[in-house]
Amino acid sequence: MTFTATHTGQGQEYTFSGNASEVVAISTSAGTFPTNCDLELLLLSPSGSTLANGGCAAQSETISGIALPGTGTYTIDLVAQGDNIGSNVGSVTIKLTS
Repeated sequence: MTFTATHTGQGQEYTFSGNASEVVAISTSAGTFPTNCDLELLLLSPSGSTLANGGCAAQSETISGIALPGTGTYTIDLVAQGDNIGSNVGSVTIKLTS
């Protein structure tokens, strides 16, 4: 899937179903944002707590080897950030593997 920020300060959430003890990895690649820190990559539990923070992910980043704590709906959260959120637009490819 590809996330495209068409206006400034835009982020995105994607959800997926996961099972207890399933090991997942999330990666971003081929980003066209001005800097890699224009987006932060987070993996959130079904309750909304942060399971993993991939940090700067607007161009490329990976969260790997995360064992899901339970069965439920998990969220991949791309959060707009950086020094100049008001002018950061671009796109990035997101991949989920288990």
